[in-house]
Amino acid sequence: MEHILIYGAYGYTGQLITELVSEQSLAIILGGRNQEKLKKMAGEFDLEFRVFNLDIHDEVVDQLKDIQIVVNCAGPFSWTAEKMVEACLESGTDYLDITGEVDVFESLQSYDQQAKAKGIMIMPGTGFDVVPTDCVANYLAEKLPDADRLELAFHGMGKTSRGTTKSQVERLKVGGAIREKGILKVVPILSKSKEMIFTTPDGKEITKKTYLIPWGDVSTAYFSTGIPNIEVYQPFPKSMARMAKFTHYIRWLLKLRFYEKFMTWMQLKMYPPLKTGEIYGEGMMVRGTVSNDRGETVSVRLNTEDGYLFTARSTVTILKKMLSGEKKPGYQTPSSCFGYNLILEIANTSEFIEFSE
Repeated sequence: MEHILIYGAYGYTGQLITELVSEQSLAIILGGRNQEKLKKMAGEFDLEFRVFNLDIHDEVVDQLKDIQIVVNCAGPFSWTAEKMVEACLESGTDYLDITGEVDVFESLQSYDQQAKAKGIMIMPGTGFDVVPTDCVANYLAEKLPDADRLELAFHGMGKTSRGTTKSQVERLKVGGAIREKGILKVVPILSKSKEMIFTTPDGKEITKKTYLIPWGDVSTAYFSTGIPNIEVYQPFPKSMARMAKFTHYIRWLLKLRFYEKFMTWMQLKMYPPLKTGEIYGEGMMVRGTVSNDRGETVSVRLNTEDGYLFTARSTVTILKKMLSGEKKPGYQTPSSCFGYNLILEIANTSEFIEFSE
């Protein structure tokens, strides 16, 4: 029987994925660094568990030898993804994770040829980062094949998990990100804003001030579509936007480990993270627009459930498709492997709805 290892299973999203995947009669093994948390969780789900960290390469390879697919839920992924992927290349294990970190997507692309040679698939971003937006990007690229500009946005994100908060603070050290003329470009965090209209599942329109963010699609959407200019936007509370902009002037401080820890602590104090079993938000509203140099545009929107619930469902959907033989060796994005209709296979997600403004 094919074994699936969920690494970082005791984190907020790891637990959601475990709950869903354990209902599918699959051979699940829990993994992570904390023996106490793993033992407790394994007892609750009646599952095997393995305790190991990612710092000793040979040990990680040994733990993955009988694993067909690993799902890495241990963020920040800038600390864990490459270590796990390098072990997967030796053990012949397919790799998935739930990252939204731009630099992680970029770094994992460099393993494409090695993964193809080994016949394994590397697919980061199997959750809300970046499945809905990646599918929207692919859909729009098909509708306007000569598009040279892509703008994506989403609204509905409320409280975040502890892991997401850590990843956000990690990104503050680098800054924002856009794709410009095919090149990934670092820009000041939240350096651009615009008013956007989002639509709820019942058709109600909501206007929000959105800010430019370093979302994973500035990497993945370029890989999926080849569109050379990409920006992603999200609304933020004014207090959070002010604080994020301020960090542009103290990025050098954030590179000091003690100050990064302080900023993470402060962020968690100001915006308490989601607790296990807590669900925040009624759903996510996603929209995208492409345009070409002739001034033609196409816009589309869709709705999903809460981003963390969506992440669990989309990851399990991808796992099941892979176990049925649907995979492509090498580095892949969700839509490059499964097409934009992948989003329609995930429960509580709307159809693509084209619109004009």
